Amino acid sequence: MGESLCVVVLNHKNNKDTIEPCLYSILGQEGVRNLELVLVNNGCLPPLMDHEMVLVNVHETSRAIARNFGVLNAHADQIVFLDGDTILISKDALSYIQSCDSINWGFGAKRFWTYPPGLFEEKRNVYLQKILKMDSEWLLDDARCFFPRGLDPISGYKDLQGYTFPGNFGFVSRELFIEIGGFNEAFQGYGGEDDYFAYCCYKSAPKTFVSLKDLHVLHINHRKVKSNDAEGQNQNGSLLKRLINMNGHSSFNVNVLLGLPDYSGQEVLEQYD
Repeated sequence: MGESLCVVVLNHKNNKDTIEPCLYSILGQEGVRNLELVLVNNGCLPPLMDHEMVLVNVHETSRAIARNFGVLNAHADQIVFLDGDTILISKDALSYIQSCDSINWGFGAKRFWTYPPGLFEEKRNVYLQKILKMDSEWLLDDARCFFPRGLDPISGYKDLQGYTFPGNFGFVSRELFIEIGGFNEAFQGYGGEDDYFAYCCYKSAPKTFVSLKDLHVLHINHRKVKSNDAEGQNQNGSLLKRLINMNGHSSFNVNVLLGLPDYSGQEVLEQYD
């Protein structure tokens, strides 16, 4: 098993109501050894919690840069990334990752979404108590959340909002993180950096990936920030395609990597003919 594990949590100003439940879901994990916690405050104040953690303050920078700063302050063999608006529902999520010491990286946990929007804020104290008790049955009840299904309107692929990406909830060995150079800091703001990180991991270590499909997280639903969509779909989307193409690949198919149905015969990495 891995000797030590660090969770790097990205805390943004939009997470003021969600960061405390997120952290409690980490502290409530069972069976994990030598746990290190690094909280990256990206343009916001740290929560008032009486628990030992490393605080890293950055000034509203990109997610790529913020996460890289977090890893610079971590010392563990395995690095887990978690967004500050996401709650670990599986009690053994971190101990499972810690048992994957021969696996260099992974993501793709089932990501449920609170519903309707605003419910979490309305019942925040109730949610916090259920998280402290790790009451997964209540948290994942159909009356309070949903699992995205259907097709993405932009890509036409199966909706990937129901699965975590590396930065939302995924892990990587320190060795592989250093080998690929961490998150590419050319990605500004939001979007694309996660996909390219996964691409680089796959290119370097295609046989040491594990899907976290048996683990569950709960994403706290919130309004989309229009600038995020513009960055992810325009400048960062174009940068992602350009970087992948420069390496001789026409596409990187996350759906195939995660083993989703309806994609038999396709490759994770497709090269130009």
